Amino acid sequence: MPDLATNLLLSVAVFAGAFVSSLAGFAFSAVAGAILLRIFQPMEAVPRRGVRRLHAVSADAGARWRGTSRRLTALIGFGGGLVGGLTAMPGAVPTIWCDMRGMPKSDQRGLVQPFIAIMQVLALALLLERQSLSPKLVIDLAISLPALFAGSVLGIVAFRNINEVGFRRTILVLLLVSGASLALT
Repeated sequence: MPDLATNLLLSVAVFAGAFVSSLAGFAFSAVAGAILLRIFQPMEAVPRRGVRRLHAVSADAGARWRGTSRRLTALIGFGGGLVGGLTAMPGAVPTIWCDMRGMPKSDQRGLVQPFIAIMQVLALALLLERQSLSPKLVIDLAISLPALFAGSVLGIVAFRNINEVGFRRTILVLLLVSGASLALT
């Protein structure tokens, strides 16, 4: 595939992933990966590490964790880390937990996005420590930054304009599509 077409598909994948992630608070890898796996080798398409933007943290969201035992909180975090390492979707388990508790969209996103950000920063630190960032990956990241920014901004706008019911439905559909895309690839 010509470099221009590859770069265009890379930008489309990053834009779509950023939009969904900014709207729902997770699923960047599932959405972008579904496109990227068509043009790159699997380890190139969905490197298990990356950087997520932290868009919103609710100061009240931390209170939602207080009603949960430390063991359950640790189990949710461990599950998110395990699933994140296996599928590049660390936010799936915390998102399901938040949804089961019926958290409002801003509280849910305020908990899941920082969790994902911490996981990704730690993963990036490990990559840097082991000098695992190839020059091609750095170039691909630079090429995709405008699409990342545009998708993030539009996702945030969509998040602000969606009601609780629409948000909950979006989350459930994204979880279904994310799981299906992993099963089919």
